[in-house]
Amino acid sequence: MTSIKKKQFQIFEHLEVISNSIFQSTSPNFLNENLLISEVAKSLKLNNLQACIVSITATKGPNVQVITEANLIQIFTKFNLNRSEIILTIKQLQRIHILNKQEFRESDNLELTRKYSRYLETDNWDGIHEAQAAGILPLLKRVFNLFGHEERSMMRRHFDMMNSQEEMHFEDELVLEENENLAIVKYVTSNFQRDTWENYTTQLFFYTIARKVLLDETTVIDNFLSQKDISQWERKAFLHDEIINGKWAPLSHGFFEIHGSEQLTDEIELMVTDEGIQQLLPELDSDILHSLLHCKTITVPHMKVADIKKAKLIFDDATWTKLKPIHRSMQPNIRKKIQEKLGGRNLGLTALFYGYPGTGKTEFCYQLAKEFNLPIYEVNVAQIQNKWVGESEKNARKVFQQYRKLKKQSGQDCILLFNEADALLGRRLTVNSSVDSMNNAVKNIFLEEIERFDGILLATTNLTENMDLAFERRFLFKVFFNRPDIQTSAKIWQQYFKGLKSSEATELAKKFNFSPGEITNVHTRFEIEKILGNRTQKFKLIEQLCQEERIKAHTNRNTNAVGFG
Repeated sequence: MTSIKKKQFQIFEHLEVISNSIFQSTSPNFLNENLLISEVAKSLKLNNLQACIVSITATKGPNVQVITEANLIQIFTKFNLNRSEIILTIKQLQRIHILNKQEFRESDNLELTRKYSRYLETDNWDGIHEAQAAGILPLLKRVFNLFGHEERSMMRRHFDMMNSQEEMHFEDELVLEENENLAIVKYVTSNFQRDTWENYTTQLFFYTIARKVLLDETTVIDNFLSQKDISQWERKAFLHDEIINGKWAPLSHGFFEIHGSEQLTDEIELMVTDEGIQQLLPELDSDILHSLLHCKTITVPHMKVADIKKAKLIFDDATWTKLKPIHRSMQPNIRKKIQEKLGGRNLGLTALFYGYPGTGKTEFCYQLAKEFNLPIYEVNVAQIQNKWVGESEKNARKVFQQYRKLKKQSGQDCILLFNEADALLGRRLTVNSSVDSMNNAVKNIFLEEIERFDGILLATTNLTENMDLAFERRFLFKVFFNRPDIQTSAKIWQQYFKGLKSSEATELAKKFNFSPGEITNVHTRFEIEKILGNRTQKFKLIEQLCQEERIKAHTNRNTNAVGFG
């Protein structure tokens, strides 16, 4: 209610008024007659008795030192409430983490949980309302926080369990009794035996749906199971018998589907199907359902086609000859014919562009995306590596998960671009340290994923001397980008400097063996000089800037080039 939210901490003041009134009132119908109680209860999303118990527990009331179940029964029986009704309400408040026993287990004293008390004291309405698990979204948020929040460490999880006041079962944690009318809970009741509700399979079911709704992401089964206290053989048996063979109820009913290799050594993802969303989540708002079913919003970070500036690229005839098959293969009708001809094999279009820095490798990828209206998911290989054990491997898997998610959300083909891929494509190492082992594991993951890749994958690199032959075999097209010859270089000079004579362009091409990237630098410097008022004759100024660029280029050529064009 807006009247309760007018000033900071006002909710606590209202609780104190209610508490005092309870001790003073003698009317049997007081709980239902008092308008303030009804207003506060509605604002807290509680019933009147629950709101009154919260009021007394939060403020203690006059001459009350401690709150116990016994004195709450004594207080509320005067309002024509029976003992069992009061006890049941206390248990409900304990189940939804509003009320618990004090720190020492032997004590019967009741208090508000620290978190809920803090929410009340600071008027944190979001926190207050999230404490109520009734409803599909609160239920799924509770599931996510319980089982799979990836940013919450296992150590913290263990600490929380050690400090919990009372062991809470899965059924109580999710307040399934209060949510028994939800379709998802009805499905669990019908298809999962009640004595297995504490089992990881039921928890995996809830978590997969929570992850879909809250993050619009799939669930990697192995990541979830690694947090559970189950043996390796039990994990493999579940994956083989229930998942791979499709016997698990959500799979056999068509509510879930799997993605990934059928080898148990590979990570398998669980996805909620459109049928699953419609049948299991009818209580969701229509806007959320529409978003989940039609993927209106793209949540994966990517390069938008509108942000790519159209550019005319100039290459020599030999390079164009090698690039034309890639260009033609990008055309939807040609791609369809290729897939039909191959009978579903090798659905991915993979190309490696290698050669000198600044020769247009990356720009060619951008222009392909621009021409064919394809979003780009660009990967910085250096950001995949992580010092923590296992994290680099997870990052590598996530690259392909995110790419598949982008394809689904955009409803079209997309380009997966590995720029500066030198570190990724290098030979696997003899293992002498954990770092070597991690690097090899990451490379193996990429090899596996590229082998079964369905989409468009482009990679650029300057260095190929150390390239792993296994990667070389994975790329269908491999194109070398050389420095432009004199004729091609002259055309590039004229493209950047309008009005430059053919003889002048040829002279620059002969005198300066520049890559297109270096010519771009000269042009940028030229424009800056003009803005600054430099009145030197055009050709002389270009020559002067080339001399300065040539010093930089000369220095670069005497070092190991690691940048990209």
